[in-house]
Amino acid sequence: MAGPSASGGDAASIDDQSTEADTTGERTRSANKNIVDAFEDIRAMADSLVLPKSIIDKASDIFKDVIDGKYLKGHGYHEIAAACLLIACRKEGHSRTFKEMSAVTKLTKKEIGRCFNLIRHALDISVAIIKISDFLPRFCLHLGLPIEVQMTASHIGRKAMDLDIVPGCCPISVAAGAIYMASHASDSEEKFTKKEIGDIAGCADVTIRQTYELMYPHAKGLFPADFKLILSQLPLR
Repeated sequence: MAGPSASGGDAASIDDQSTEADTTGERTRSANKNIVDAFEDIRAMADSLVLPKSIIDKASDIFKDVIDGKYLKGHGYHEIAAACLLIACRKEGHSRTFKEMSAVTKLTKKEIGRCFNLIRHALDISVAIIKISDFLPRFCLHLGLPIEVQMTASHIGRKAMDLDIVPGCCPISVAAGAIYMASHASDSEEKFTKKEIGDIAGCADVTIRQTYELMYPHAKGLFPADFKLILSQLPLR
């Protein structure tokens, strides 16, 4: 039985297999490059947010689990990387707000939040409930507030939560409302507006106003016992 000719079908088949292998190899190389780029993306975002290496490693592990499991198809690697970093922050006790993440990624809070929830569901990840102390000191630092005002704001925020006078309000908006109240009650000449605080905290003016209005009637009981509160210094809203 004669063997296949040099120009026969088998030669064409070999060529097809070779082309297929080349295409598969190219796809693999491209996918690997995208993953490496995503890890660099995570590192760059973490640097901008002044996060430690442990957070970078945790976020990279979560990202790899998402990619290996073929979850979140149709979502860009940049979105996934940002959400993985935010989850890692929550897991490792270095919480950042969606607003802070949005500022360093150029993604919307909605885009990050969507991926954040999808990844948590896909990988069955639980994250700690955020607390006022996760954010308030950093907000005060960005606003340039004295340590005395920061301590007063922290006390106000904790008391407001403990006394349950801000039901339904998230810790970030309570922190913002506490800073607003503390800054106006302090001896400092600089009194921050709701907008100035909101720009740092990632809260809308109206959200801070609503939270503050819940806190204001209880103001005397929110300040430290040794604080000399002049109630007339506080805005009504």
